[in-house]
Amino acid sequence: MTVTIRLWSDWSLDPFYVDSGTGSFELVCAEEVAEIFGLPDHVMREVADWDRLYQDHLNWDDPGNTQWPSDEYHRRYLDRGREAARLLRRHLPADVAIEYLADETVREYY
Repeated sequence: MTVTIRLWSDWSLDPFYVDSGTGSFELVCAEEVAEIFGLPDHVMREVADWDRLYQDHLNWDDPGNTQWPSDEYHRRYLDRGREAARLLRRHLPADVAIEYLADETVREYY
């Protein structure tokens, strides 16, 4: 049974969705993810900083129609997510998979 952590930014939610091997992802708060997997503060800060790039650009009056401020900002968001996924990879056991979903334009596994 493989555990998978999905990194996925969503409107005002923590970016951690965990499939404990059932085939179903559940939203898990950042504090619980840190506790379950023994993740250090600097790793959690990196993920939070990446997710903040998404949260900060949202148009809260019409989130579904939010556009990225620029292509450069969007690339920075995607790249920071990749960095966060690689950092998580270094701090998780090998039997925990990481799926980086980003903003649904990118799906990568670490």
